[in-house]
Amino acid sequence: MAGRNPGEAGEQDDVLACFELLPTAVWAFEGPEHRVVAVNRAARDRLADRRDLLGLPVRTAIPEIVGQHLFDQLDRVYATGERLVGREWRVLVESNRDGTMDEVFFDFVLVPRFAGDGSVRGVVAQCVDVTAAVLRRREAAHAVPEPLDAGPDVAVTMQRALLPAGLPVLPQVGLAAQYRVAEKEVAAGGDWFDAVPLGRGRVALTVGDVVGHGEAAVAAMGQLRAILTDALLDGLPAAEALSRLNRFAGRVRAARAATACLAVLDPAAEQVEYGGFAHPAPLIVGEGGKTRFLAVVPSRPLGVADDPPVMHSSRLTAGEVMLLYSDGLVQRPGRTMSDGMNELASVASAAMWETSMTEAPGPVADRVCGLAVERLTRLGIADDVTLLAAELRAEPHRPLVLELPAEAVWLRGIRRALDEWLHGVGAGPDDVPSVHLAVVEAATNCVEHAYQGAGGWMWLDVVLDGDGRLRATVTDHGRWRPPPPESEHRGRGLRLMHSLMETVDVHRADRGTTVTMSKTLQRPAVFSAGAPDQVGAGATVDFATEVRAGPRPCLVVAGPLDMSTAGSLLNRISELSRGGVLPVDVDLSAVTHLASAGVQVLYDCARAADGEQGWVRLLVPEGCPARYVLTLNGLDGVFEVLTDPPPD
Repeated sequence: MAGRNPGEAGEQDDVLACFELLPTAVWAFEGPEHRVVAVNRAARDRLADRRDLLGLPVRTAIPEIVGQHLFDQLDRVYATGERLVGREWRVLVESNRDGTMDEVFFDFVLVPRFAGDGSVRGVVAQCVDVTAAVLRRREAAHAVPEPLDAGPDVAVTMQRALLPAGLPVLPQVGLAAQYRVAEKEVAAGGDWFDAVPLGRGRVALTVGDVVGHGEAAVAAMGQLRAILTDALLDGLPAAEALSRLNRFAGRVRAARAATACLAVLDPAAEQVEYGGFAHPAPLIVGEGGKTRFLAVVPSRPLGVADDPPVMHSSRLTAGEVMLLYSDGLVQRPGRTMSDGMNELASVASAAMWETSMTEAPGPVADRVCGLAVERLTRLGIADDVTLLAAELRAEPHRPLVLELPAEAVWLRGIRRALDEWLHGVGAGPDDVPSVHLAVVEAATNCVEHAYQGAGGWMWLDVVLDGDGRLRATVTDHGRWRPPPPESEHRGRGLRLMHSLMETVDVHRADRGTTVTMSKTLQRPAVFSAGAPDQVGAGATVDFATEVRAGPRPCLVVAGPLDMSTAGSLLNRISELSRGGVLPVDVDLSAVTHLASAGVQVLYDCARAADGEQGWVRLLVPEGCPARYVLTLNGLDGVFEVLTDPPPD
């Protein structure tokens, strides 16, 4: 009887029923084109009820995942006959009949199917949807924008210190960068990147690669980056700056044979001038995913000859993203660099297309940069990887201009408008709260002191200039009375503004007062180290802060408090206490490691308090990791230290 043929796995109908009921998606493919020969219900349910899959090559059956680096893995298993395991791979699939895309994360196993003669017949794929777990972990880590700590390796620590602290925030160019150190057993290499504002919205973008690994390569990288940056800031044209770099590399043994690429982007002219020494060509990704590599003339690496750099010029239109990268992103054992560059183009194209299809939040450059590095390094990297992305926007971000009554009820509207504007320009997570707090404090002073309750108006003007410097001006037409000598609280607002901004100028005249503040905005690059399964799409960051309500607000800190996280803690304390105006508690019970950078932040808080014991209290129970360090550094003599939570 059909379907009742017992075998080692059971009777055919029973095996088929179990296959259909499996909660994980299972696919069976056959031949080099990976024709679909079996697919269970869980797999079909992920694909908008498509029923006509059998017999189709996988690239035809699921065309939306072209460029997501998945078909290549089927090819690999079919060619090698070796199983492949992937963890938390990000995939976009069409899940609704209206063509919208869903972003999901899968664990998967690919297993070869062998024919009777021992040759590979096909591939079986089992996929487990782990999206919910990844999103929960990301939500838990949402308060921590810092990149992962690079670990204890001395060279990696040097490398992180010599790379730029952040990327400039410019009015018409969106920037993103990712630097991934090779596997843990390999010492840090000599990749570098930088983005240097040149005025009038122009920006110089550089990526380079020093030969070798370890301290010598990292030191040479730092020298080369500094030489090129200084030349650009001195006003040298791009060609002369590269020539100076080449001459320097010829005198420093560790810098010889390094490669470098420099691109100067002028948004107003929609032009990019670029050149370099023995470096891969920049890639342009347009709307819809169309790609092109910029033309380059082959050249020798740095320091080996006196050849002048060959400069080129190309048009870059609004909406396009330019990618500069190191060869670690496109070089793979057994494959040509050309193959790797084509793979980069395919992955970047898919990332750009997916970004438009999903209307993903956040800057386009961030997403294209992140997806490209994530997908090209999921199976491991033998060399450091650097990717610098620049998106040309259609027009500069407009200033924020508000004219409002000088009344407390309008402060909420200022907060809301300023927050939206800062996120719109792409301000980094460390700058948003400090600018927000300083500007609102200046507006609050207008409300409280300018008109003495008689009613009036205030004006707010916030602009981002071509060098990435924010200037905020708060103006009133009132007259401030000087604070009485016995006042304990007047003047705190001005002190707060000075602590949060780089410059603060207060101009008082008969017609009113103008407060002008400025700050150079930056956004972080992503710097990560370790195996890719630890730093990929589902990467966890175990530092976090949250506010616990009570008579005194309490900032609960969890995870390592070190150089990569200390800045966030200082900003959070300043924001919560309004720069020392309000008392706060800081709960260090869950801090797993209190490094010297964290100690320095706490001493900064003590200095900001001007000797006011009790402005910040520390909750540090006996036996917690931070307790010994706190005592060793004498902080228990500076702060009021609690061993038990205060009563509600």
